[in-house]
Amino acid sequence: QKDKLLTVSNKANTYVVDMMKNYIEHHEPVTVYKFLFASLELVCNSYYPVIEKMDETKDRINQLLHKTTTKK
Repeated sequence: QKDKLLTVSNKANTYVVDMMKNYIEHHEPVTVYKFLFASLELVCNSYYPVIEKMDETKDRINQLLHKTTTKK
């Protein structure tokens, strides 16, 4: 099936399917490969703020640990 893309989702990630549907509705017809990479970009962009927050938290924890260990 040349022009098909199979996705698997659950209640926790239905927002991804919604983003994919929105992409299809608002863009010219695209190839399956272009749609796949556009979908991957949408997912990555949605997780970027979460990863940034985790990185900031990691840095704060490292600073606290450094302060604690150098005071001894």
